Amino acid sequence: MTLLVWARYMPTETWYPALLGKGYESTGAYGMHIRPGGTVWFEIDAPDGTRHVHHPTDLCLAPGQWSHVAATYDGAVMRVYLNGREAGSGKPVVTAVRPSPEPLRFGWLGSYGHFNGMVREVMVYTRAMTAGEVFARYEAGR
Repeated sequence: MTLLVWARYMPTETWYPALLGKGYESTGAYGMHIRPGGTVWFEIDAPDGTRHVHHPTDLCLAPGQWSHVAATYDGAVMRVYLNGREAGSGKPVVTAVRPSPEPLRFGWLGSYGHFNGMVREVMVYTRAMTAGEVFARYEAGR
């Protein structure tokens, strides 16, 4: 899977503002959130309820500026990208994504609060894009 979004984030007191996601907690499948400091939290929920999280902290969104945010999962490795560059190194995870009857939501995932800012060009793919493809999407949107 690949999740892509352009986001303009404004800091907030909300602890866990969501960029996008499908369900959460007992009904969750996947999601991308912003954590304190502007880092990205990418999660995948397995059919058995295990939550797999990749939260690299070496790259972060700059408040008030448009940023290209992407997360990929190829069935073996979770990755996060900011502005075309991979944040951290991939996290090895082998699982299926839990099916969820929940709708895909943008900017809100339940009690964890609303995203403070704007999102545009949200895309969800059923395949993992390569690093080169993610970079090309970033370059095309600049």
